[in-house]
Amino acid sequence: PFSIGDAKQALGIGGSYLAKDRTFNARNMGIAASNDIYFNPDYYEIVVLPVGELLSPAYFADSLFYIDEITNPSDFYAATQTNKAVYAMLDNKIGNKLRVVWGARAEFFNQTISSFEFGASTTPTPVEVDTKETDSVGLKFDLLPSVNITYAATEKTNIRVSAYKTVARPELRELAPFGYYDIETNSSITGNPSLLATNIYNGDVKVEHFFGAGQVISAGVFYKKFIDPIGQRFYFGTVRELKPINDSLATVYGAEFELRKNLGFIAREVKFLERFTFNTNLALINSNTLLHVADTAIAGAAVFGGYGGAKGAVSSDSTVVGGGVGGAMFGAGVGAGAAFALNRSAGAREIATSALKFGKSKMQGGFFKPRHVAGQEDGPQSFGFL
Repeated sequence: PFSIGDAKQALGIGGSYLAKDRTFNARNMGIAASNDIYFNPDYYEIVVLPVGELLSPAYFADSLFYIDEITNPSDFYAATQTNKAVYAMLDNKIGNKLRVVWGARAEFFNQTISSFEFGASTTPTPVEVDTKETDSVGLKFDLLPSVNITYAATEKTNIRVSAYKTVARPELRELAPFGYYDIETNSSITGNPSLLATNIYNGDVKVEHFFGAGQVISAGVFYKKFIDPIGQRFYFGTVRELKPINDSLATVYGAEFELRKNLGFIAREVKFLERFTFNTNLALINSNTLLHVADTAIAGAAVFGGYGGAKGAVSSDSTVVGGGVGGAMFGAGVGAGAAFALNRSAGAREIATSALKFGKSKMQGGFFKPRHVAGQEDGPQSFGFL
């Protein structure tokens, strides 16, 4: 900490180092037909039986079928992941009303994978992945700037403006050529060694008013732009594959509202109500993705866009409403909450609701704003500061 005039300032610097080492092996077993089945006098009656009868213990006992290993070279991979990062942050107060927190983080991130091309070839092609990333501005690292400006309009009201860059990177399993059968999509889920990281540019404006400790009403708008967002695509060949791919561009924008209020106002004389807090939130979200559509269909969105090198676009509107009541009783936290989501897209309408949840935990207020990372919901995330 230091001072400029009468205003207190703060400077923060730091770094981090993360390393992962992974070795993966999968052993696949399958059912094979023996040569005996072709000489069985009932061959034509057997092969038309339903699967449940065809694979009955009786036919295994007659040596018509047997368990065989079908492990492929691509069912193994060795991988490493390293992330070396440094950051610097300044917390500046300008006068009595303005506060600016700004800085940047630089990440030197790298993933390596050694495996083999997906398939059952006896002479598989080796696959080597080394993701020495180049940032979108041409640097040999990811530069993640961030700025957050807070203006105190009154003692209880703040106006916040922020802009920052983040990055979403593919998981090792999404880069590895390993594949497995998924019964729900009737396809082989495989990785894509050519996947790129997604650069995300974020901005939001928010106004908040505090009633008291832990009580707030707020409204804001936000915008996100994704470069090389990660989605999924079906590939139809000798094997039906579903693999992650990079699309061209995606945007997400919307508005959000939150109310968190202590229940003591219902009856001031009933002190017990002060232990409980009501919270509700609403998010209106519009998302658009510009697709690279070549000779395959996009999973779940084949109706959008065309074939033969055309480009398509997917647009979706979502409304998410959440609410809950939480408080403290008998020394333990209790809470109940529910959420409702309505998705409106050009191709389909989907309504989903979440179950009512109860538990011995402190209720956390906040927006039910989805993490729109264009298909990359569980990858390593990096933000402006540690």
